[in-house]
Amino acid sequence: MLERDRYRGSGDISFALPVSGAWRVSGDSVNGGCCHQQRAEKEGTPTLHSAEGGDLQPTLGGERGDKNDPTDVGSPFWLLGGSLTTATSQNVSMSSPLLIFAKAPVPGYAKTRLIPALGEQGAATLQQRMINHVVEEARLSGVGPVTLYCAPDSYHPLFQQLQQDHGLGICRQQGADIGERMLHGFEQTLKESEMAILVGTDCPQLDAKQFQAVHAALQGSEAVVIPALDGGYVLIALRRAFLDHLPTLFRGIEWGSDQVMEATRMVLDRSGLEWAELSPLSDIDIEEDLALLPPQWGVSNPCGLCS
Repeated sequence: MLERDRYRGSGDISFALPVSGAWRVSGDSVNGGCCHQQRAEKEGTPTLHSAEGGDLQPTLGGERGDKNDPTDVGSPFWLLGGSLTTATSQNVSMSSPLLIFAKAPVPGYAKTRLIPALGEQGAATLQQRMINHVVEEARLSGVGPVTLYCAPDSYHPLFQQLQQDHGLGICRQQGADIGERMLHGFEQTLKESEMAILVGTDCPQLDAKQFQAVHAALQGSEAVVIPALDGGYVLIALRRAFLDHLPTLFRGIEWGSDQVMEATRMVLDRSGLEWAELSPLSDIDIEEDLALLPPQWGVSNPCGLCS
């Protein structure tokens, strides 16, 4: 059985977006393939940190492919500046590829800390909404090509649907923990691109303007971070100059603790490179965070996602 068959029901293949309680994840996380066919279709003021450790003035304006994976096809293309263009080295160097790290919206697997409030199905449905939100805002930002880094693999129908509809790249996350997985994503991307932006799916406050602000800040900094109010961060962006520092950025960190951002600041300061920190945002991890969701999502009453 092909790995992608794990998400099939008993009938025909379906790419319908509603999350079904029938989806289940096995313990085996085989390579889900990696596709670099891309299509990409505003504001915190960063605090800049100099190599000497002082703060600078704010900037102006404020895997390997799988022969069984049908998405492992094609050559890259971008929609930049309002027109479709063939990818060139100039396009790549001027853009900021966006790496979106996403867990498949599978009941019992996604947003587990919200299951007591929403139930397994409700938590999975919320995960799906957050994935769709960040993908849409990333595409609207126009800062660069968008790739989904998927867990446990890239075969979930939602990931396949997003690739089919928008030409996103899709890859399986690789690594023993989130730090190793982010390290791998940056290593692969910064070998080909001058800069890259990595983001999760837990922060509905992130929008196209935020991505544009990060891209602008990268023009004068080697790294840009948006902290989370809980002590982590919701986005990290790096230039190629940070390649040699990736292990110290993503190893030896107590992921999931309220010290992640502080530990990351220390590593960034020790690097001797200039970096910028934008205003913190909220992410959605526990029941108390649900009040921060957009009102139009209808989650002020958690039972709205349970049915």
